[in-house]
Amino acid sequence: MLLNKRIYTPHPPDRDAQKIYIYCEGAKREKQYFDVFKGIDSRIDIVVYELNDQENNSAEGLVRIAENDLDTKEIIEGDEIWIVLDTDIYGNSHRIEKLKAVRQECFDKNWNIAQSNPCFEVWLYYHKESQKPNFENIEVPSEWKKRVGEIIKGGFNSKKHAYFLPTAMINAEVNFELDNNNFPDISSTEVFKLAKSILSVGKVKSRIEEMRQDIKI
Repeated sequence: MLLNKRIYTPHPPDRDAQKIYIYCEGAKREKQYFDVFKGIDSRIDIVVYELNDQENNSAEGLVRIAENDLDTKEIIEGDEIWIVLDTDIYGNSHRIEKLKAVRQECFDKNWNIAQSNPCFEVWLYYHKESQKPNFENIEVPSEWKKRVGEIIKGGFNSKKHAYFLPTAMINAEVNFELDNNNFPDISSTEVFKLAKSILSVGKVKSRIEEMRQDIKI
């Protein structure tokens, strides 16, 4: 629990603030996670797209969604666009070529990729653990969801555990490797790169550290 009322009051950022636009394949958990950091410092404006059930949340669909949404935005120098997606190729070999094409398109657009293999729960795992795991069916997303639920008492809760972002960034980067497709290898995630961008602005890092003083994970 958060004790001593260590609560910050979000303030609308000035347009001088750097904007970070985040588009996630996951419609719920990922958005809940990144929404925690909205308003944490006036020099950064984190904008997380709200995906609805009718939208195509495949990797290709997510890029099209981002294109359409960004057409309505004023993008200036220093703003960042992030596509947060899963490898999740278990039983779906066609996804490899599609992911390669998506990554290349994003690089051509100067967008950033934060890919996790096999799923976003790899990133959540590193909030608690500093070494890669070894368990049966490690390439299956549902097994990662189960694993995270086992190592974090009560399950991962973005309202509390997201404040361990600096710890997860270090753990994920130390354990990061690429596979033969130049994707993050199994148990690797690129979300630490997005974490670095968030933590590099203003007093974000110190405020996050203050918020997590009374939280146990």
